[in-house]
Amino acid sequence: MNKIKQVIEHIKSQTGLNVVEDSYFAGIQNHNNEMYFNIETKDPVFHGRELPILISLSNKSSFIKKVQSGGYKRINIFLES
Repeated sequence: MNKIKQVIEHIKSQTGLNVVEDSYFAGIQNHNNEMYFNIETKDPVFHGRELPILISLSNKSSFIKKVQSGGYKRINIFLES
């Protein structure tokens, strides 16, 4: 299983959220030597429930380093190395 699918399955099993990889910015990206991928949200990030849940998960997870808003309907999931 690739890393993105593994993390998405981890998110689903730990939170119940059904997140999907961003179709526009697909794959693992690199920013300042940090690896991340994007997920799409149905609702705008500032109205949705995903961001606070994912931030909470990142504080407990060995898969996710940090989580941040990546745009109007996009969340960045930074991966542990």
